[in-house]
Amino acid sequence: MNIYLVILVDNEDGQIRELETSEVHIKDVIIKPFSFYILNSKKTMQQRAFNKYHFPLLRTKATCTNFTPEEIHDDVVRHKMKKEMRIENELTEIIPK
Repeated sequence: MNIYLVILVDNEDGQIRELETSEVHIKDVIIKPFSFYILNSKKTMQQRAFNKYHFPLLRTKATCTNFTPEEIHDDVVRHKMKKEMRIENELTEIIPK
């Protein structure tokens, strides 16, 4: 079984330590995830299928994951976009408030 580590951060996005992904969802911690959305000028382009059990037809993110300690932000996002969506494009970072 592979062990994957993700980055834990404080409230200011400063890296605190690393934790196994299997523990992240059962502990009260803050992780450093990312999501990406496919947008046009009006709205989110990605839409869930009508036959999905939860939230059918909801417009949502295209994919998401967590950063691992050895990854560089832009490289990971570009790799994930290319691997999962077969998209190679410019990135625009949007920080949620």
